[in-house]
Amino acid sequence: MSEKNRNLFPILISIILFASVLIPRISHLLGDTLLIISILFVLLLQFFKKTWDDDYHTKSTTVDLPILLLVFLVIVSLVRSLNFHDSLRETLKVISYIILFFVIVQYKDKEKMAKIIIRTVLITGFFVAVYGIYEHIAIVKSFWYPRQMVYSTFPNPNHFGGYLVVSIVLSLGLLLFNSLKRKERIFLTVVLITSFVGLYSSNSKGALLSLAASLFALAAVKGRKYFKIYMGLVISLSLIVIFLISPVGRQVTPQGFMSDPYMYGRIPLWGETLRYISDYPFLGTGIATFKDYYPQYKSMAGMRSAEFAHNEFLNISAELGLFTLIVVVWLLVILFKRMLILVKSNKQSEAPVLSKGLSVGILAAIIAILAQSLVEFNMHTPGIAVVFLSLTGIVISFSSSGGQKSSNPFKKSKKIIVSIIVVTGFVLLLVLLVMPLIADHHAREGHLYQHKKDYLRAIKEYEKAIKFNPLFTPYRERLGDLYLIEGKILEDENFIFGAYYEYNKCVKMYPRNVFYRLKLARFYKKHGALDKALEQYQHIIELAPNVEAFQQEYEGLRKEVE
Repeated sequence: MSEKNRNLFPILISIILFASVLIPRISHLLGDTLLIISILFVLLLQFFKKTWDDDYHTKSTTVDLPILLLVFLVIVSLVRSLNFHDSLRETLKVISYIILFFVIVQYKDKEKMAKIIIRTVLITGFFVAVYGIYEHIAIVKSFWYPRQMVYSTFPNPNHFGGYLVVSIVLSLGLLLFNSLKRKERIFLTVVLITSFVGLYSSNSKGALLSLAASLFALAAVKGRKYFKIYMGLVISLSLIVIFLISPVGRQVTPQGFMSDPYMYGRIPLWGETLRYISDYPFLGTGIATFKDYYPQYKSMAGMRSAEFAHNEFLNISAELGLFTLIVVVWLLVILFKRMLILVKSNKQSEAPVLSKGLSVGILAAIIAILAQSLVEFNMHTPGIAVVFLSLTGIVISFSSSGGQKSSNPFKKSKKIIVSIIVVTGFVLLLVLLVMPLIADHHAREGHLYQHKKDYLRAIKEYEKAIKFNPLFTPYRERLGDLYLIEGKILEDENFIFGAYYEYNKCVKMYPRNVFYRLKLARFYKKHGALDKALEQYQHIIELAPNVEAFQQEYEGLRKEVE
């Protein structure tokens, strides 16, 4: 195999790793679609290479069975989901992540793959840190009183900080445990310092938890002396934090220093999520349905909803059930066993395949991501999820003791037929992925026309959007709103009926969504169908009994009916 072909797949993985951190800066739908297509394209290339080179050997690993079970449970949740549109997109994303993992695991030149992945993560960490520092200077204009949020390329400051922690501990692992050339030390030191400054600018408390957990791993591996020093620092910093949040500390602390808008409401949210899980314990409610079911448990009336539980393990339990959580824990146990094998083997081996610094750095980075997952939803951010899967792929690739197995090779006459079938399937999947993008384009056009108060053209654009993506109910909800506006202007009952049809369709598609029922209830109330409005409000109270605003509307309508 030529050097060019040998480097192709690591370079493609490297591009995916770097590009994944930019996804929040573009349309969410477009970003997810491009990520899924990119990973599927890599898989397609690998399939053709193996097919035409007669290379059918694959590496069996200790995670094959739990990952197969995980995919099965995700598909079951998709079939059972009451929000099929969002569940389908999330299922495709999860499957693409698993494909990425196995592409890394099965790649023959694992040293080359690991080297390029680690370099890409460090360079990407440096890039997002520099951008975050620029944001901090441009927005806050001070490094001593961080009051506003710095996102860099991420959806929130905590995810930005979480990525930088990965960059920090990978750099520290290599610097502390490897013998490096001068240029390598300079590069890692620059990345380390820049990432630390970027982490400060993020003002993320969740990232500090992540950093503390990962440094614990580094200190434990480094030796008893370093571990004692680390524990002393942790205790000292903990006492400082306790002082800062105390009544006395608040008087001397700059305003906004300890503020973090993402910290509020987590404990009530977790308690409400536990009630959610207790109602759907075994198989959950379906992947990506947390935001649809959570309103019936929430007690914060001022908040429309929460998309995630701000704890990945609770989120998995709510959406996919306790069976899936058990499988995930099983996978993590295997992963940590494999990581410890790598670290111990590097202690004993004079010429390790994976260097001591790299194995320890990866261990600390994985611990960092998992620690922050206890208080965040960072695994729902593509940039962090792709890094996590890439690092775990390296661990399984180097530590797996499984043998090689080969499938039955295709005869020469069948290679063309199989290739045509695979390409046809890829094209069909591509069309299915692109159709929502076309729908999104029409919806954006419709929004522009609505802003210009050209409601008829806006209606036509949203109708086109629904044709390309009939499962996406927000288009139907917006179309119903437009029908009402135009019906009022033209005094045309056909538009009023159109609004009713779209609102009712939303409720039929997702009957547990309280906001769609609320929209329909208010429509009934406005147009005099008070009994039907009352019926909808009764459903709303059943679904969201803790929201006082809904209770007040219901009581007001009930008195009006009486």
